Amino acid sequence: MAEAIPSGNGSRVIPHEVMRAVPGCENGEPPLSVTPLAGGISNTTAQVRTTRGHFAVRVNATGVEGLAIDRQREVALHRVAAAAGLAPAVIVADPTGRFLITEFVDGRAWTAACFSRAADLRELAGRLRVLHSVTPPQVAPFDPATVLQDYVRIVRPDSQDDRALLKELLDRGQRALDGSKPSTRTATIVHNDLDARNLIQNQRLVLIDWEYAQVGDPLMDLACVLSYYPQAAEHSRLLLSASGLQEHGATFDMLSALADWHRLISYLWCRARCRRDQLPANQVDLERRIVGGAALR
Repeated sequence: MAEAIPSGNGSRVIPHEVMRAVPGCENGEPPLSVTPLAGGISNTTAQVRTTRGHFAVRVNATGVEGLAIDRQREVALHRVAAAAGLAPAVIVADPTGRFLITEFVDGRAWTAACFSRAADLRELAGRLRVLHSVTPPQVAPFDPATVLQDYVRIVRPDSQDDRALLKELLDRGQRALDGSKPSTRTATIVHNDLDARNLIQNQRLVLIDWEYAQVGDPLMDLACVLSYYPQAAEHSRLLLSASGLQEHGATFDMLSALADWHRLISYLWCRARCRRDQLPANQVDLERRIVGGAALR
């Protein structure tokens, strides 16, 4: 499911009260094994084996309010995707949003190299075509323009130059949205975070980590791919065709515009979550690309 991190005592990764929610540990029975997993930047995740099965346990990060995360929406969309064979089954979803337990998917996590290979991208686009055909549950619709504005409010610029930069980025984001013409497509379930670590190659490709999933423009998923992995851009037309979005009028120019919006969101997410000295090197590079070489703040 994700890269395992060696640990002398992995059971300390998952709080005791969360472990008791795992099937096979309800009465205090110890798990057979607990292996911390590399994965997202914020959450804590582990692979847990018990006498009842093999599970992925995620303890959700705190302090993500306002970052487009809604745990109830996540679980609702994850369950629908799982029913369509696109995601692991949800075993336990904490009603307070503190943790999520799913079945563990054995397989090979994608790497950045997969996004330069036509065959891999064709498979991903095919799976997205299935996802985008699933009838979404009743959840709040996704408004990308509002999300941009919310992120800027969280960033709270502290200088005139920074305020000017963020206003420029907001204007650029709105132009990107206008150029992508989302009103020409019906809103569908979108995963919205197609990082390589969230794609597990089993007999079929499985999508994990649905915390940024939304109901919105299906072109958003392809835009996410291009924003995270620029090497996929040379296969843009393949992605549009294999996903079925070309049939609904999506064009290369629309995709390119929406990929620019997605890069802006990634930048603002970094600004909202981290100070400069806490940014991973790849995120620092991302910031430099987006602001055109402007000094980091």
